Amino acid sequence: MSPPDNMQLVTLPIDGLAPGDANALVTWNPGVSFDAPLLIVLFFHGLEENPQTFAQTHHRLPEQVAASTKNTILVAPTMRVSGNVNAGYLASFEKIVTLVAEAVLTAGKAVGKIADRTEAKAAVAQAKLHLVAYSNGHVAWSQAIKTLRTSPQASTTLPRVGHSLFDCLYWSTPLMDGAEHLPAESARFSNIGRAIPQSAFVTTHFTSNNETLSRAKSLKVMVEHEPAFQLHDDVPTRLDAKDIVLAHLPSSKHDEAVSSRRELSRVISAVPGFDLPAGPSA
Repeated sequence: MSPPDNMQLVTLPIDGLAPGDANALVTWNPGVSFDAPLLIVLFFHGLEENPQTFAQTHHRLPEQVAASTKNTILVAPTMRVSGNVNAGYLASFEKIVTLVAEAVLTAGKAVGKIADRTEAKAAVAQAKLHLVAYSNGHVAWSQAIKTLRTSPQASTTLPRVGHSLFDCLYWSTPLMDGAEHLPAESARFSNIGRAIPQSAFVTTHFTSNNETLSRAKSLKVMVEHEPAFQLHDDVPTRLDAKDIVLAHLPSSKHDEAVSSRRELSRVISAVPGFDLPAGPSA
């Protein structure tokens, strides 16, 4: 299958990613502008046999980014897998910034709007981050949360606007910290878990047969005991901090969790700001 015009498979200079000719998929909205703030989506795959092909054919990431109404670039690093995904490459804030900057450079060169890393870094300086995990990608999402929480620079460089978890609400995620051994009706946010939706929206999406659906009841109770948080059973037209979505997808197939109803595109489109410019950028 030929790659779409708004996608490239690339080798990013990031230690710790999977070996091979390409270690990331980068896709962008065809109308992307580098003169306006960028929404960077960092997508973490699971245990798919070929994550890059899966991202194109099953998640339909290029199609979903193109269908969104936002000034978006998405990067899906291909991680090393040994029983689980290896997220060590996210252990430093500098590596996360470099990963994002290289993705911006890839997209910018592809559309003829950015020539070098200096311009890419300037675009990153006004960008914000949406972290997305699918399946065992929750391991990488959790590591990214830990790194960003402990990096003072993250509040001004790549601050988060949101998080989306597709079939991966595991007890071990920071969001569910402390809730594992409690009855669902007694589940409450820990300080770590509460801090995530306080600063950025959270969306969770479940196919009907996925094992992590059992955690949704606990999360619902947790949200109901936080008056400042707003619970939604579907993706609203606008998502802000303190919004939490518990979405049940019309599919039983785990590999459709991201693409069902173009769910990721719906989330991206609900992010306030980051609207595409009326005309092409200079």
